[in-house]
Amino acid sequence: ATDAESGEPVAILHTKSGEIVIEFFPDDAPEHVRNFLELSRSGFYDGTMFHRIIEGFMIQGGDPLTREGEETVQRWGTGGPAGTINAEFNSIRHDRGIVSMARSADPNSAGSQFFIVHSDSSFLDGAYTVFGRLATQESFVTLDAIAAMDTPASLQGGTGSTVPINWQDTEIETVEIVDRASVPDLMVWSEPGRTTDTTPVLATSSSEYSNDELGISFTIPEGWDAQSGWGTGSDAPDLVIIGPIAGAVPASIHLVTSPSDGRTLDEFVAEGAELIQQLVEGNRMEIISEGATTLGERDAYVRNVVSSFVTNTGATTAMQFKETTTLNENTFFVITYAADAQAFGQFEDRYDALLDTVAFGEDGSGDSMPDSGSDQSGTSVAEAPEGGGGCLIATAAFGTEMAPQIQQLRELRDEVLLQTGTGQTFMTGFNQLYYSFSPAVADLEREHPAFRELVRATITPLVSTLSLLNHAEINSEAEMLGYGMGVILLSLGLYAGIPGAVIYQWRRYHTSSTASKL
Repeated sequence: ATDAESGEPVAILHTKSGEIVIEFFPDDAPEHVRNFLELSRSGFYDGTMFHRIIEGFMIQGGDPLTREGEETVQRWGTGGPAGTINAEFNSIRHDRGIVSMARSADPNSAGSQFFIVHSDSSFLDGAYTVFGRLATQESFVTLDAIAAMDTPASLQGGTGSTVPINWQDTEIETVEIVDRASVPDLMVWSEPGRTTDTTPVLATSSSEYSNDELGISFTIPEGWDAQSGWGTGSDAPDLVIIGPIAGAVPASIHLVTSPSDGRTLDEFVAEGAELIQQLVEGNRMEIISEGATTLGERDAYVRNVVSSFVTNTGATTAMQFKETTTLNENTFFVITYAADAQAFGQFEDRYDALLDTVAFGEDGSGDSMPDSGSDQSGTSVAEAPEGGGGCLIATAAFGTEMAPQIQQLRELRDEVLLQTGTGQTFMTGFNQLYYSFSPAVADLEREHPAFRELVRATITPLVSTLSLLNHAEINSEAEMLGYGMGVILLSLGLYAGIPGAVIYQWRRYHTSSTASKL
């Protein structure tokens, strides 16, 4: 790598597929720009690959483990420098050609890995640090060439690894830092597109949620993202609505239903009060307020509580919950608003407004409502994955599917387990069991930072255990059975055992049948 002695620096990435010239935004992300320049000058990026390619989304590189012969492909995406830098989220939009920093769930975990946006990706705005953009037309040609490279995922309809098949062609041979004035054919400078603030925009308008099976409808807050299909267990949420970041975590609203089994609203509320009282006596929860109210012209009960958690870093995080419960026909409906206690009031009015729009079917069947889980206004409603599926627990623990731990688990599944008939058969059965409890675990991780830290600590040895398969030669069905099943079953114990015990404590009061099922 070479350096410019003076002037405004730009970086030239000399790749085997062409040049990429990057100009920087030091006013918006000074530490990220400094970090990238220092790594480039030291030769840190020389010989590394763009190891993750998703055409129409982005290309990702910057992992020192991707140098040829450095580490197995299954480990690509998990490397970085010795230190990390704090987030510098800003208002620059993730438009085509933007260069942004990859990270794990911890906002302050950026190291060396970066990604270049292939197509506008506004859902990343405010959640990843933008620090540069492509500065020449040739750079966009190179971006398109790399993004178009075949990967197992692109050839199999989205299932498989996102590592390019001809990964050698993505190599960054060297990075040169030069004076901006010395680069010919630079595009004319213009201000980057910006959002109105640094909060991710999750949707563009309010939308109606209607569920024919449950017999309930209401209006989802503007800009919030509704996600259904979280599982079939009695304690799994029927709908999770994710809002903007408020304090340390995103605000969220959860709809949970459970059969009444002949119980009255007062009896159901009393069951929840027993567990809450235990938490209060253990100094783990404080009741702010509670009392009778109405919901959808039905009698209801509302609780407002605060719980404090100590993370594994020693920091104390307080979460506040406002829970409204009612009984319609033979079903209890519990609608809960959760947010960082320090920012709870920021979006409480969105929750209250949602409650004002709740309507129930005349007989609980919702005859006038559309099919279950449908969304009449176009708001995305994500269903639980089928087939190979997504790693709900790990994604919630590490905060993003871009986290290297998620990529390692996914690629292990696609490149090792699913390459034999025995592995495919096992994964089919494993998925049926996994999705019976994983949505509830993922939901708890989003609600409770301390629980998320616990699961993350659990998953770390899990990933290490699974990595044993990366170093075993599996050339037959028998070898898959011998090597794989023991490791996967050991990992399943890590997934289900510890989280399951916590779920029992936190979800028991939503339904009396939960205790007998765990």
